[in-house]
Amino acid sequence: MYKDPAQPKERQGKAYSEDAGTRLIDQRNQQHAALSAQVDTTDKLSTAQQALVKWDQQLSDIKGKSTLTADQKSLLANQDKITALYQQNAALERQQQLVKQTAALSGYQSNLNRDISSRNSQYSNDESAASGARSAYQQGILTQRITLEQQLNDKIIQLRQQRTSATTKIDRQTIDQEIAMQQSANDKMLADYDSHTQRMTAIVAHGQTAQRKRGKNTQTVRLMHRA
Repeated sequence: MYKDPAQPKERQGKAYSEDAGTRLIDQRNQQHAALSAQVDTTDKLSTAQQALVKWDQQLSDIKGKSTLTADQKSLLANQDKITALYQQNAALERQQQLVKQTAALSGYQSNLNRDISSRNSQYSNDESAASGARSAYQQGILTQRITLEQQLNDKIIQLRQQRTSATTKIDRQTIDQEIAMQQSANDKMLADYDSHTQRMTAIVAHGQTAQRKRGKNTQTVRLMHRA
Protein backbone atom coordinates (compact mmCIF):
# COMPACT_ATOMS: atom_id res chain seq x y z
CA MET A 1 0.00 0.00 0.00
CA TYR A 2 1.42 3.36 -1.00
CA LYS A 3 2.31 5.79 1.78
CA ASP A 4 3.39 9.28 1.06
CA PRO A 5 6.95 9.85 2.37
CA ALA A 6 7.47 12.47 5.02
CA GLN A 7 7.42 15.88 3.41
CA PRO A 8 7.16 19.43 4.76
CA LYS A 9 3.56 20.30 5.38
CA GLU A 10 1.91 21.77 2.33
CA ARG A 11 0.06 24.99 2.39
CA GLN A 12 -3.60 24.68 3.26
CA GLY A 13 -5.78 24.04 0.25
CA LYS A 14 -3.09 22.72 -2.11
CA ALA A 15 -4.33 19.59 -3.91
CA TYR A 16 -2.46 16.33 -3.38
CA SER A 17 -0.68 14.95 -6.45
CA GLU A 18 1.29 11.76 -7.00
CA ASP A 19 4.91 11.69 -8.07
CA ALA A 20 6.01 10.34 -11.46
CA GLY A 21 7.32 7.10 -9.95
CA THR A 22 3.99 6.21 -8.38
CA ARG A 23 2.11 6.98 -11.58
CA LEU A 24 4.49 4.79 -13.59
CA ILE A 25 4.09 1.91 -11.12
CA ASP A 26 0.30 2.16 -11.46
CA GLN A 27 0.57 2.11 -15.27
CA ARG A 28 2.80 -0.96 -15.21
CA ASN A 29 0.39 -2.71 -12.82
CA GLN A 30 -2.43 -2.09 -15.27
CA GLN A 31 -0.36 -3.41 -18.17
CA HIS A 32 0.68 -6.46 -16.16
CA ALA A 33 -2.97 -7.18 -15.29
CA ALA A 34 -3.95 -7.12 -18.98
CA LEU A 35 -1.08 -9.43 -19.95
CA SER A 36 -1.84 -11.82 -17.09
CA ALA A 37 -5.49 -12.02 -18.11
CA GLN A 38 -4.42 -12.78 -21.65
CA VAL A 39 -2.14 -15.61 -20.50
CA ASP A 40 -4.82 -17.06 -18.21
CA THR A 41 -7.39 -17.24 -21.00
CA THR A 42 -4.89 -18.32 -23.73
CA ASP A 43 -6.57 -15.64 -25.84
CA LYS A 44 -5.49 -12.34 -27.27
CA LEU A 45 -7.69 -9.79 -25.55
CA SER A 46 -9.55 -7.32 -27.72
CA THR A 47 -9.00 -3.60 -27.31
CA ALA A 48 -12.13 -3.12 -25.22
CA GLN A 49 -11.35 -6.17 -23.08
CA GLN A 50 -7.85 -4.87 -22.40
CA ALA A 51 -9.30 -1.50 -21.41
CA LEU A 52 -11.71 -3.21 -18.99
CA VAL A 53 -8.92 -5.23 -17.37
CA LYS A 54 -6.74 -2.14 -17.01
CA TRP A 55 -9.63 -0.21 -15.47
CA ASP A 56 -10.26 -2.99 -12.96
CA GLN A 57 -6.59 -2.90 -11.99
CA GLN A 58 -6.59 0.90 -11.78
CA LEU A 59 -9.64 0.79 -9.53
CA SER A 60 -7.97 -1.83 -7.33
CA ASP A 61 -4.86 0.34 -7.06
CA ILE A 62 -6.92 3.38 -6.08
CA LYS A 63 -8.75 1.48 -3.37
CA GLY A 64 -5.40 0.39 -1.93
CA LYS A 65 -4.07 3.92 -1.47
CA SER A 66 -4.26 5.82 1.80
CA THR A 67 -4.17 9.22 0.15
CA LEU A 68 -5.97 10.04 -3.08
CA THR A 69 -5.70 12.78 -5.64
CA ALA A 70 -8.77 14.72 -6.71
CA ASP A 71 -8.93 12.73 -9.94
CA GLN A 72 -8.70 9.44 -8.07
CA LYS A 73 -11.50 10.48 -5.73
CA SER A 74 -13.63 11.33 -8.75
CA LEU A 75 -12.92 7.96 -10.37
CA LEU A 76 -13.78 6.15 -7.15
CA ALA A 77 -17.02 8.09 -6.77
CA ASN A 78 -18.09 7.17 -10.32
CA GLN A 79 -16.67 3.64 -10.42
CA ASP A 80 -20.01 1.90 -11.08
CA LYS A 81 -20.85 4.10 -14.06
CA ILE A 82 -17.34 3.83 -15.48
CA THR A 83 -17.24 0.05 -15.03
CA ALA A 84 -20.62 -0.26 -16.76
CA LEU A 85 -19.32 1.75 -19.75
CA TYR A 86 -16.21 -0.40 -20.08
CA GLN A 87 -18.36 -3.55 -19.88
CA GLN A 88 -20.73 -2.21 -22.54
CA ASN A 89 -17.81 -1.48 -24.86
CA ALA A 90 -16.45 -4.99 -24.36
CA ALA A 91 -19.91 -6.45 -25.04
CA LEU A 92 -20.29 -4.40 -28.23
CA GLU A 93 -16.88 -5.49 -29.44
CA ARG A 94 -17.81 -9.10 -28.75
CA GLN A 95 -21.02 -8.61 -30.74
CA GLN A 96 -19.01 -7.21 -33.64
CA GLN A 97 -16.76 -10.27 -33.52
CA LEU A 98 -19.79 -12.57 -33.66
CA VAL A 99 -21.20 -10.69 -36.65
CA LYS A 100 -17.84 -11.03 -38.39
CA GLN A 101 -17.76 -14.74 -37.51
CA THR A 102 -21.26 -15.29 -38.92
CA ALA A 103 -20.35 -13.53 -42.16
CA ALA A 104 -17.15 -15.57 -42.48
CA LEU A 105 -18.96 -18.87 -41.95
CA SER A 106 -21.72 -17.88 -44.38
CA GLY A 107 -19.15 -17.05 -47.02
CA TYR A 108 -17.29 -20.30 -46.41
CA GLN A 109 -20.50 -22.34 -46.77
CA SER A 110 -21.35 -20.49 -50.00
CA ASN A 111 -17.95 -21.42 -51.42
CA LEU A 112 -18.50 -25.06 -50.46
CA ASN A 113 -21.94 -25.05 -52.08
CA ARG A 114 -20.50 -23.61 -55.30
CA ASP A 115 -17.77 -26.26 -55.30
CA ILE A 116 -20.30 -29.07 -54.88
CA SER A 117 -22.59 -27.61 -57.56
CA SER A 118 -19.69 -27.18 -60.00
CA ARG A 119 -18.56 -30.77 -59.55
CA ASN A 120 -22.08 -32.13 -60.00
CA SER A 121 -22.51 -30.05 -63.14
CA GLN A 122 -19.31 -31.55 -64.55
CA TYR A 123 -20.49 -35.04 -63.63
CA SER A 124 -23.73 -34.40 -65.50
CA ASN A 125 -21.81 -33.30 -68.58
CA ASP A 126 -19.62 -36.39 -68.40
CA GLU A 127 -22.64 -38.66 -68.19
CA SER A 128 -24.31 -36.92 -71.13
CA ALA A 129 -21.18 -37.40 -73.24
CA ALA A 130 -20.59 -41.01 -72.18
CA SER A 131 -20.08 -43.39 -75.11
CA GLY A 132 -18.69 -46.84 -75.72
CA ALA A 133 -15.14 -45.98 -74.66
CA ARG A 134 -15.44 -48.00 -71.47
CA SER A 135 -11.83 -49.06 -71.13
CA ALA A 136 -10.50 -45.47 -71.28
CA TYR A 137 -13.06 -44.35 -68.69
CA GLN A 138 -12.38 -47.21 -66.29
CA GLN A 139 -8.66 -46.52 -66.29
CA GLY A 140 -9.22 -43.06 -64.84
CA ILE A 141 -11.82 -43.83 -62.17
CA LEU A 142 -9.48 -44.90 -59.38
CA THR A 143 -6.88 -42.22 -60.09
CA GLN A 144 -9.49 -39.47 -60.16
CA ARG A 145 -11.00 -40.52 -56.85
CA ILE A 146 -7.62 -40.67 -55.11
CA THR A 147 -6.78 -37.21 -56.45
CA LEU A 148 -10.14 -35.82 -55.33
CA GLU A 149 -9.80 -37.31 -51.85
CA GLN A 150 -6.30 -35.86 -51.49
CA GLN A 151 -7.49 -32.40 -52.58
CA LEU A 152 -10.31 -32.46 -50.04
CA ASN A 153 -8.04 -33.71 -47.24
CA ASP A 154 -5.58 -30.90 -48.03
CA LYS A 155 -8.31 -28.37 -47.28
CA ILE A 156 -8.83 -29.89 -43.82
CA ILE A 157 -5.09 -29.83 -43.17
CA GLN A 158 -4.89 -26.15 -44.17
CA LEU A 159 -7.70 -25.25 -41.78
CA ARG A 160 -6.05 -27.12 -38.91
CA GLN A 161 -2.81 -25.26 -39.58
CA GLN A 162 -4.72 -21.97 -39.47
CA ARG A 163 -6.22 -22.98 -36.13
CA THR A 164 -2.82 -23.47 -34.53
CA SER A 165 -1.95 -19.85 -35.31
CA ALA A 166 -5.31 -18.42 -34.20
CA THR A 167 -4.88 -16.01 -31.29
CA THR A 168 -8.46 -15.63 -30.03
CA LYS A 169 -11.13 -18.01 -28.84
CA ILE A 170 -13.66 -16.77 -31.38
CA ASP A 171 -11.17 -17.30 -34.21
CA ARG A 172 -10.61 -20.89 -33.07
CA GLN A 173 -14.36 -21.44 -32.80
CA THR A 174 -14.82 -20.08 -36.32
CA ILE A 175 -12.14 -22.39 -37.75
CA ASP A 176 -13.58 -25.37 -35.82
CA GLN A 177 -16.93 -24.74 -37.49
CA GLU A 178 -15.25 -24.33 -40.87
CA ILE A 179 -13.49 -27.67 -40.38
CA ALA A 180 -16.82 -29.33 -39.58
CA MET A 181 -18.43 -27.68 -42.62
CA GLN A 182 -15.53 -28.70 -44.84
CA GLN A 183 -15.60 -32.30 -43.60
CA SER A 184 -19.34 -32.51 -44.26
CA ALA A 185 -18.82 -31.06 -47.73
CA ASN A 186 -15.95 -33.50 -48.37
CA ASP A 187 -18.18 -36.45 -47.49
CA LYS A 188 -20.89 -35.08 -49.79
CA MET A 189 -18.48 -34.53 -52.70
CA LEU A 190 -16.98 -38.01 -52.38
CA ALA A 191 -20.46 -39.57 -52.21
CA ASP A 192 -21.49 -37.54 -55.27
CA TYR A 193 -18.39 -38.70 -57.11
CA ASP A 194 -19.08 -42.35 -56.27
CA SER A 195 -22.67 -41.99 -57.47
CA HIS A 196 -21.41 -40.33 -60.63
CA THR A 197 -18.98 -43.15 -61.41
CA GLN A 198 -21.72 -45.72 -60.85
CA ARG A 199 -24.00 -43.88 -63.28
CA MET A 200 -21.18 -43.50 -65.79
CA THR A 201 -20.37 -47.20 -65.59
CA ALA A 202 -24.00 -48.05 -66.22
CA ILE A 203 -24.23 -45.60 -69.11
CA VAL A 204 -21.06 -46.89 -70.76
CA ALA A 205 -22.14 -50.51 -70.25
CA HIS A 206 -25.52 -49.75 -71.79
CA GLY A 207 -23.81 -48.08 -74.75
CA GLN A 208 -21.59 -51.07 -75.32
CA THR A 209 -24.57 -53.44 -75.14
CA ALA A 210 -26.45 -51.34 -77.66
CA GLN A 211 -23.37 -51.26 -79.90
CA ARG A 212 -23.04 -55.03 -79.79
CA LYS A 213 -26.71 -55.41 -80.67
CA ARG A 214 -26.30 -53.07 -83.62
CA GLY A 215 -23.27 -55.06 -84.74
CA LYS A 216 -25.21 -58.32 -84.57
CA ASN A 217 -28.13 -56.83 -86.46
CA THR A 218 -25.80 -55.51 -89.16
CA GLN A 219 -24.16 -58.91 -89.47
CA THR A 220 -27.55 -60.63 -89.76
CA VAL A 221 -28.64 -58.27 -92.51
CA ARG A 222 -25.43 -58.92 -94.44
CA LEU A 223 -25.90 -62.67 -94.18
CA MET A 224 -29.46 -62.36 -95.41
CA HIS A 225 -28.33 -60.36 -98.44
CA ARG A 226 -25.70 -62.97 -99.26
CA ALA A 227 -28.28 -65.69 -99.04
